[in-house]
Amino acid sequence: MGCWFARTWVFAAPCSSRGGASLNFGRDAGSSLAKDGWGKLEPMEQQMTIEQIEAQFESEWVLVEDPQTNEDLEVLSGQVRHHSKDRDEVYRTAVALRPKRSAILYTGEIPEDTAVVL
Repeated sequence: MGCWFARTWVFAAPCSSRGGASLNFGRDAGSSLAKDGWGKLEPMEQQMTIEQIEAQFESEWVLVEDPQTNEDLEVLSGQVRHHSKDRDEVYRTAVALRPKRSAILYTGEIPEDTAVVL
């Protein structure tokens, strides 16, 4: 399984694909952001490796803040701020959170007949 990331709507590139451990974060099982009593979103605070992200969020779009990358700009690790099967939801969250540095990953398979715009 591979994943792709789009760095804040600018470009997309493949990220590394390896197996990893599964972790469960946040109070809301469908999202890595949970609402507190006042309706504010609470971000996850723990760094995750790409292996952990791929294992935890299979076939999902994932917003990663402060991604650590290699020289080919493949995401190696970062702080998962939001995840969803719905790409637009992840993009809306990125706009709302306004992270200084981020990447948006897709952890599923890209079908062969799909065009990726860079």
